[in-house]
Amino acid sequence: MINLPPNPSIIKNGISSTLQFMLKKSKALDLFSLNIKDFWNCFWVLFILNAITYALTAIILQKILKFEDDLLILKFAIMTVVQISLYSIAVNRLLILQKKEGSFFQYIIPFYWLQITQTFLGLVLAVFSLFFPGVIIFLLKICLVIWFLYSVWRLGKQEIGFSDWEIIGFICLNYFVDLSVMIIFFVYISPFQITSV
Repeated sequence: MINLPPNPSIIKNGISSTLQFMLKKSKALDLFSLNIKDFWNCFWVLFILNAITYALTAIILQKILKFEDDLLILKFAIMTVVQISLYSIAVNRLLILQKKEGSFFQYIIPFYWLQITQTFLGLVLAVFSLFFPGVIIFLLKICLVIWFLYSVWRLGKQEIGFSDWEIIGFICLNYFVDLSVMIIFFVYISPFQITSV
């Protein structure tokens, strides 16, 4: 059953718990409720944050490339749902094939909260880019990505017991799904219609 979007306190607690894990103050499996309700909570939060990011991207692209698409923001929102859903299904199926289906919530819920925190911090850095040199923000974003990947590795290796190759595979699968859906979206669903200046 699909739950309604969580209230702000759940979002605050989720990001706070994720930062505690990323700072090695506690274990992820002790910080999160690993059940279907918490899965839908992080699903909704990730969708909302990604939708905001894509909406800002859509506005910038429309101004820079001068193309018209009144439904672009809606299409970005749909693309976000497809990306999150496909990755969740793919991870679940792979774990079932490996007879590790009990690890699904243990992995996917903290992983999505890590993504949420990374996206949130990325938006904060985007605001800071208005006041600080671009090279500093770029370096901070690289550090953020490395911190995220290391945290995912810790989650899979130290807490769940995945092999290094399994962790690498799940991370690559996430980027593959996102990139594939994005390519299909831009090539077949929402081609840019460049208008004459």
